[in-house]
Amino acid sequence: MIKNFEIRRFSFFIFIIILCTSAFIIYNNSKNINYRKEYVEFKGAVIDKIEIRNAKYYIYSQNFVMVNNYIADEYRVGDFICAGGYRQDLLSLGDYGLYLKSKGYDYRMYIDYIEKIGHKISVASIMDEIRQNLKSIIDFLYKDYSTIIRTLIIADREFISKDEIMLFSRAGISHIISISGFHIVLIAGIFFNITFFLSKKQRYIISVLFTFFYVILTGANPPAVRAYIFYVTFIASIFLEERYDIFSIGFLLSAFYMILNPYVIYDFGFCLSFMSVFSISMFYKIIFEHLEKIVKNNLCKLILSMVCVTLSAQILTIPYVYYNFGIVSLISVITNIISVPLISLAYPFMLLSIIFVKIPFVRDVFCNVVNFIIYLFYKSNEILTSINYSYINFDHKSLFFVIITYIIILFLYTLYIKIQIWGNYISIDKARE
Repeated sequence: MIKNFEIRRFSFFIFIIILCTSAFIIYNNSKNINYRKEYVEFKGAVIDKIEIRNAKYYIYSQNFVMVNNYIADEYRVGDFICAGGYRQDLLSLGDYGLYLKSKGYDYRMYIDYIEKIGHKISVASIMDEIRQNLKSIIDFLYKDYSTIIRTLIIADREFISKDEIMLFSRAGISHIISISGFHIVLIAGIFFNITFFLSKKQRYIISVLFTFFYVILTGANPPAVRAYIFYVTFIASIFLEERYDIFSIGFLLSAFYMILNPYVIYDFGFCLSFMSVFSISMFYKIIFEHLEKIVKNNLCKLILSMVCVTLSAQILTIPYVYYNFGIVSLISVITNIISVPLISLAYPFMLLSIIFVKIPFVRDVFCNVVNFIIYLFYKSNEILTSINYSYINFDHKSLFFVIITYIIILFLYTLYIKIQIWGNYISIDKARE
């Protein structure tokens, strides 16, 4: 116990030091922003990612985000390009620039000309080829719900509408469309269960390998990588028969990300994923143990467990969501109880419909099941968010209020833990008497 506490305290101090260093670097850079647009040319850059949004092409290459209204040729991930245009420091673009900095880019360039001069076969280009094929299959199978299924399977949010994003925000289920712990656990669970005929050790190894492939396929975004590392370290703790300390791993992992890129703290998904993990780890057991006493039925306990997971995740994430979006969902517990099981149920049928795409009868059965589940998913959230006072919109956001809220939460949590420890000591003393 003492050893684990010392490790946790050490990892926390490392996290605080790196966080303060990152804040200092960001503050220092903010005083030296270059607002000028400079014409630059470069040759031999490799395309990392391509997006089409609002009738504009976004080509991501090295540390550039290149933008153009029209591109004559078709470009792919892995293409070598020669390009020229006006370069702009991302720090001069406000919040949007900070978001792009969190993804590892430094400049935005308005393309004057671009030319493909070759192609490089790499892991990224192969994964992109697989993604493009999966997009075509999903569009063919699911004409009504292809956008949400693309998002759930391959993290392609290109055609998710603003109305859908607003619906998910008001319902408090935005985490469902961001590949993170929820999706990693689902994929790992699917592969762990379908290999039931193997030993438990072999099943864990297979689930780890397939989940790694899935993380790479979906773009290896920080929330997905974070969830995967948590999963791998959890499996390692089982093999090594060591106690799993999610706090130490979380502090060190987040510190590592900040060392690689200080601006990662502006990545909403990255911050929200860590906060939700810490929040569940801190408060789930406390809430569940107090409510479990009034529930006897096993099914009711399962539902209670889902409620407690949602409640505990909200404690640290609600202030952060409020500050970033100015919206707080009051029905998120209910919507998550409905939405999480629905999407969990739909996932294996989505995968099966893709696997059996060449067998029409089998494929159609799976597609019909998925279409019905996704219909229920949308309809239930639309009905719930249409209820008066199901969510609150804030016109003004206060950072001071957020800081005070977190201080109060952490103070109450620390006080509760100390009371529990004190109570345990009293119980031990009484037992000795």
